[in-house]
Amino acid sequence: MHANPCPVADAVARRVVSALRTDQLILVCAPPPYHPRRIVDRAVALLDVGRVTRLRLTGDEPQPSVIDADLVVLHVDDADDRAAQRVRRLLADPALVGTRVVVAAELDGCDWAELLTVDRILRHQDLVLTEDEILAVHPEAADPVVLHQILHQTGGVPALSHVPYSDPRRYVLEVEEAARPWAAVVLPQVHRDPLLRLQATLGRAGDDTVATVATALLERTVTPQEVRELRESSTAVTVAGPHRSSLPDGLTSAVFRAWGDADPAAVDAWHADVLKAADAVAPDLTGLERIRVYSTLGEWQRVDEVLATTMHPLVHLTAAHVTCVRSAWPKHFPPALRHLTRARRYLDGLERPARISSSTPEAWQDLGYLLSAQRAPEPGSTLARLREWFDPLAAGGRPASATQARRQLLDAARWLVAEAATGLSLDRRRHDEAAVVCGTLLGAADAGLVLGEMGIARDCSSAAVRMSMDMGARMDHYSGLRRGVMLRAALMAAHGGLPRAAEAQLAEADRYRVGQEASQDALRSLAAAYAVLDLGQAGPEEAPLVDPDRAWAPHESTIRTLELALWRGPEAGARWAGSMLQRAAWAGRPGWEWWPLQSVLVMLLLRRGMIGQARSVLERAQVPGSLNAVLLAALECAAGRTGAAAAQLDHALRSDQLSNRWRIVATGVQIACIVDDPARADDVRVLANSQDWGNVLGALAVLPDAALTAIAPLMGQRLARYPGLAVAPTPVAGGVDGALTRRQREVLQALAEGGTMADVARRLVVSTETVRSTAKAAYKRLGAGDRAGALAIARARGLI
Repeated sequence: MHANPCPVADAVARRVVSALRTDQLILVCAPPPYHPRRIVDRAVALLDVGRVTRLRLTGDEPQPSVIDADLVVLHVDDADDRAAQRVRRLLADPALVGTRVVVAAELDGCDWAELLTVDRILRHQDLVLTEDEILAVHPEAADPVVLHQILHQTGGVPALSHVPYSDPRRYVLEVEEAARPWAAVVLPQVHRDPLLRLQATLGRAGDDTVATVATALLERTVTPQEVRELRESSTAVTVAGPHRSSLPDGLTSAVFRAWGDADPAAVDAWHADVLKAADAVAPDLTGLERIRVYSTLGEWQRVDEVLATTMHPLVHLTAAHVTCVRSAWPKHFPPALRHLTRARRYLDGLERPARISSSTPEAWQDLGYLLSAQRAPEPGSTLARLREWFDPLAAGGRPASATQARRQLLDAARWLVAEAATGLSLDRRRHDEAAVVCGTLLGAADAGLVLGEMGIARDCSSAAVRMSMDMGARMDHYSGLRRGVMLRAALMAAHGGLPRAAEAQLAEADRYRVGQEASQDALRSLAAAYAVLDLGQAGPEEAPLVDPDRAWAPHESTIRTLELALWRGPEAGARWAGSMLQRAAWAGRPGWEWWPLQSVLVMLLLRRGMIGQARSVLERAQVPGSLNAVLLAALECAAGRTGAAAAQLDHALRSDQLSNRWRIVATGVQIACIVDDPARADDVRVLANSQDWGNVLGALAVLPDAALTAIAPLMGQRLARYPGLAVAPTPVAGGVDGALTRRQREVLQALAEGGTMADVARRLVVSTETVRSTAKAAYKRLGAGDRAGALAIARARGLI
């Protein structure tokens, strides 16, 4: 018993409605299983267009003398070339000129695109249900496993999507039964075209895999382009959701069952021929494609043999493709197939490595586990070297300190970048090794970002990009890897203060998104948030505290702090950052991973004149060396010691570990150090013009006020849009203008000479409360937030 077809037709019809609204002449043509006529009727009903005339072309074309309608729907039953000629003559009838017309034709193997001139053509692929539409028809598909099973079995084809989901095994049989009428039409095509037959046999194998096996099977050269053209031309092939184009599994089962019922010996012979061809070309296929081909053929012993030496590529599968593999495998295997059993348990989430730490990338931990689960690789090989490196890493547990973590990362990065340069990504037979190295490089890039080693992060990300380009289309075999490479490149650009480049990389990465993938989606969100921040596109919204144990929590917290500082001012940003760090102190993440947020807090405290608190935060933090030099320079500059600040900046700017974002901040500190010196006016101008300030608003939020004042003329009215970039008026020095009273100067002088508030009170013969209130009034007049800031400003202005 099948579900009511109306929900399926309605789901697709909602997309067709937009075409009906905008185009004058539309052709909707597809084989009957795609229900083109029913979908058009439902779309017209949803359109609520007014007067509709329906015509049916069955024999000789109707001769409309006068048609008084807003829309004409023409149904075509026998959609052959002669019918197309009749439709063309009908559309030229004066009675239809100027009238909106929709032609709904059920056809298979007859392309009318060259026979009719229309505004838009909707073919079979346009009538396939999307993931969201499957969810609307089948509420059970909220479970990702169910969703992918429905997509595999039906291909999103309306006639098969009517089948209600029940027990998984029963569902497979019911979809196959629903596909039997269609299989009767497709089977002759499969008999005539061995390449289409192989496509049906190998399911969702890649174009190059099908071409490689076909070359051995058919004893002629078959190119991936030929396979692609076949897939694009066959109305039995669909693209459902995030998966590769293929015949729906239900249709394939029905076709081979019908063939087997008619000639079982021929089916067995075909299976044997395909298996022989696959064995012959196995060394030229990637491990994942060998697993896919042998799984499709039900050759579990061969799958186990592949996994014995090539289990590690499983780490590169996205969640959607893990579901694909799991759905193709039985739940249980004989004990003798131990590698297959272990791989199944890994994909089911039943056998995973214990997590070591957030600074050790999760992919590294999984990869180390998979390498240990397969046979020992050949000594001296790339896999052997990786296994030697991963084993002690996993056994060592969480790095005891930032220094130990950096040493581990540096050792790994040097070897990985060197290995990537050996050319293994250019050798087709070493692509599994290349994929492992590429994925490990991405983990190294992540670790570099966590630890603040930006030079390592950039080198590893760049090496991964080069390997991805070398491997070309075969990168698609490792479904999560290509997008992972692009997302790391985007994150490097976004974190480095290059938001436009990051946006372009993210747009490219989105083309390769295959379903939901938590770790990659987190990377994308982080890169996008940095870009939005720097382009000033976020608003002054409330910022709840971040879960400190969440992936990338230190960087996410940094972005939120900078947004608050940009839109609400440095005080709001510093207050939120302080609260977040207090919460993080109770979390499991090592304290030294919070250097991004601590660095921003130091700069915001300096903007508020709170030099003492800023120094205290920096002393407790474990900030990477070159960035630490920038923060020390900012402290020295705020205290009026510009010579010491210049020395620190010189050290920082010579390092390749400093990100572009913090180089921009360092330039701002340089400006603040010399802006009051009339003799350095030209230097200030050169520095102010050396950066693209308008595309790094997140960096501007932590610049000293003196630097903001200097670059304001270059920014026009943009600074005024952001309250956090408003520069406080310069406090007026004491003396004749009375900005500081005599008593305030006396109190500051006494505080500068050392001692507590009580000591100063005894010296000046006043109460401690009087000293405290006088000091606070002096701090306020000087624009300082604490004693250290006030004394620094007073010394710089000659007040004490």
